Amino acid sequence: MSGKVIYRNVMSISMKGVNSVIEQRTSQLYGPAVVIAISLCLQILHLPLSRDNLFAGAWRPVYQPIDIILSHDIRQILTVLGFVRYDSSPLVQRRSVLIMKLLSARIPQLVSIILEAGAASNLLEDYAACRETRAEDSQATEYQDEDTGSLNLRLLLASLDQPAPNVTHLLGKFDVNQLAERTMLQPKRHFSCLRLTLDMFDTLARPEVNAGLHELGFQVR
Repeated sequence: MSGKVIYRNVMSISMKGVNSVIEQRTSQLYGPAVVIAISLCLQILHLPLSRDNLFAGAWRPVYQPIDIILSHDIRQILTVLGFVRYDSSPLVQRRSVLIMKLLSARIPQLVSIILEAGAASNLLEDYAACRETRAEDSQATEYQDEDTGSLNLRLLLASLDQPAPNVTHLLGKFDVNQLAERTMLQPKRHFSCLRLTLDMFDTLARPEVNAGLHELGFQVR
C-alpha cells in the first residue's frame, strides 16, 4: 500500500476529518454514504495494520508497514484517531479505537505526537465521551469484542505496560509532561476515562448489561 493508489484513495476520503463528516451527515443527501465510506476506509487501514508487521521485514524495501506510512504525515494519524468522536456510528468509533490500540503498540512516540499537535485535550474528551455513551446504553452488544466500552478498556489495559508516557496515562488525565509516578491525580475532578472507570465502581449498575465492562474495569484498576 506504500504510495499506491489504494492507500492514496483511502486517505483522501479519511482526511475529510470527523467534523466534516458530522456536518455532511445531516446537511447533504450523500451524507450517509460518506459515513459508510469512512467506516470502510478505517476497516481497510485496520486489516493490514493488524497483520503487516509479520511480513514487512520480508517484503522490504517494496513494502512499508502502515504505521510507518502514517507517520510520514502526523495529520493522517490524528485524523484517523479523531473518528472516535463520531458517536452516530459505533462501528466508526470501534474501528478508530482498534487503530489507536495498534498504533499505541507500534509507535512509541505516539503520545508525544498527540501532545505536540495540541490534540491531547480533544482526544481525551472524545474517548471519555465514548465511554460515557456506552455506559448509558440500555443493552449490551451481542459480541463483547464489538462493544466500544470494552474496546476502550482493552486499549487502556494494552497500554499499561508500555513505557511512560503511554496512551493509558494520556486518557487517564495523568500529567504526561512529567514522570507518571509524580502525577497527582484528581480523577473525580477531571472528565476522563479514569474518572468514568471509577464512577462505574460506585454503582456497578446494570450487571446484566455491564458485567463485561465491570470485569475489564477491575483489571484496569
